Amino acid sequence: MVRNPKTEHLRGKAYRTVPLFPELLKPLQEVWEQTKLKTEYVINHYRDPKQNLRTQLTKIIINAGLTPWVKLFHNLRAGRETELSRHHPIHVVCDWLGNSPRVAAEHYLRVTESDFQTALGQTDQIRDHQVAEMPETKANARQATKSHNEQTPVFHGVRKDSSDIHCSKMNDTRLELVTSTMSTWRSNQLS
Repeated sequence: MVRNPKTEHLRGKAYRTVPLFPELLKPLQEVWEQTKLKTEYVINHYRDPKQNLRTQLTKIIINAGLTPWVKLFHNLRAGRETELSRHHPIHVVCDWLGNSPRVAAEHYLRVTESDFQTALGQTDQIRDHQVAEMPETKANARQATKSHNEQTPVFHGVRKDSSDIHCSKMNDTRLELVTSTMSTWRSNQLS
């Protein structure tokens, strides 16, 4: 059960039920077994609402030898929502995470490097146990896309010498249905 502070004033919306996913259950069980004093909460040290969890998380990330990313908690949530949406219908994921499909699409769902690898048929490089990718901010995403596009793509099976390839102009209808407006516009563009 997860408390819903934004909707707790609505009847039946004070809490939402979220599955305890296997990748989280095992570490929680290990911590529980190591704890001498069995308490209601697994994490007791940071229960004070005045505690700055962002500072603590930043220290943990640095101590792990990593570089903290922007919007730590937002991007953790976005990363998990992106992962879950690959395996579960979006309305289910949104119910678990407490947002709507519109909000998820606008603020949380991200394109990841593994999406590019899958599209390029490089699925052997993607592992089920791979650490979740941290989605980028919009500014970083634009830069990442720009640098990704600047790389010279390799097209296997395409000949450098294209002299034996014959091209011909497609007829005016191509593959889409033509309306009278489009037909007039297309005729003007092609002439």
